[in-house]
Amino acid sequence: MMKALPLLALVLSVPFLSAYGFGYEDAVADGTVMPGIGAGNLLLGGAMAIGYGEPTSVLLNPANLGRVSAPGIEICIGPAIVTENVEDSIGLHSRSYLSLGPTSLATRIPAGRSLTLGAGLARVSDVSYDGRHYLAENPLIPGYITGAEALEASGGLWEAVAGCSYRVARWVSLGVSAGPRFGSADLEYAYDDRVGEEDSVATWGWDESGFCVHAGATFPFGLNSASVAWTSGSDHYPPRVAAGAILHSGGTAEDFSIGVEGEIRDPGEKNTFIGRLSGRFSPNPGFILGGALSFSDRGSESSRSNLGFAMGTAITIGRAVLRGGFMFESSSRRTTAFGYEGFDTVTDKVGSCSVGLDWTL
Repeated sequence: MMKALPLLALVLSVPFLSAYGFGYEDAVADGTVMPGIGAGNLLLGGAMAIGYGEPTSVLLNPANLGRVSAPGIEICIGPAIVTENVEDSIGLHSRSYLSLGPTSLATRIPAGRSLTLGAGLARVSDVSYDGRHYLAENPLIPGYITGAEALEASGGLWEAVAGCSYRVARWVSLGVSAGPRFGSADLEYAYDDRVGEEDSVATWGWDESGFCVHAGATFPFGLNSASVAWTSGSDHYPPRVAAGAILHSGGTAEDFSIGVEGEIRDPGEKNTFIGRLSGRFSPNPGFILGGALSFSDRGSESSRSNLGFAMGTAITIGRAVLRGGFMFESSSRRTTAFGYEGFDTVTDKVGSCSVGLDWTL
């Protein structure tokens, strides 16, 4: 047991660090902020401030609710597949696991010429992790595995909000939404001593039940628009602020548009900056293709930047819009895989999928 105590102490100390990449670093901190909350949101690379008026805007930038004048309801669900590759003195180890991806339910209700109401529920962070690391501590037998440690985590945060968008003037709409942010995380660390009898197991976790606020503004200029949005933080979720713009090629809104956005997240000690560039193209009415590129800098000395790309489509059938979105992100860091002293090269890859239905009532 004495041999496992340093490993256990290090793992238990990590939750107090500010680390925002996905995989192990997030699992032992506050979880991973979801890359998007729905299929349409994934198509924009997980954009927060800009949008096209989907009902899920109430959970991102509620000012965008008024961009569409008809009532509607949107539902989205999908999985996320995460792969962790660890290269250490023993070799290259790969492990994959599955978690719940972008999931949301939202509604948009026009209540007047200038007022639009909205409400929604969405999964906003994920704490899923399933990792294993092998130890070779006998210097006389290089590569001989003397122990293994495993960490399993599950849980995440949800938000349930209600709010509105109000067109103050022809050139500006303001929006606000608020509601509970709630969830929990459960973690289990296990050490398997393969040359002795010093096995150990530890479990811990956290619960959150708080309040969240979303606020934003959108400035339309014909088919073009500029937007800014803010989301409050809580014990296990970072405050976020984003600003961006949508530029159309001209003609109708269904031609071609480009979206640009920058976001800053504040985990406490070091800011995380995210940049997004997205595009949508409609080759014919009722059919949209789109894609996005994203870049993030976590401000971590041990981690390089995250890179991501997204793609998606939307097909209109009568009053229904079927949406599908996929986003892939990759992050590489040189640090401990987890638990013991030493340096590894760790590459985390996550693919998030979501399918959704946007029904205009």
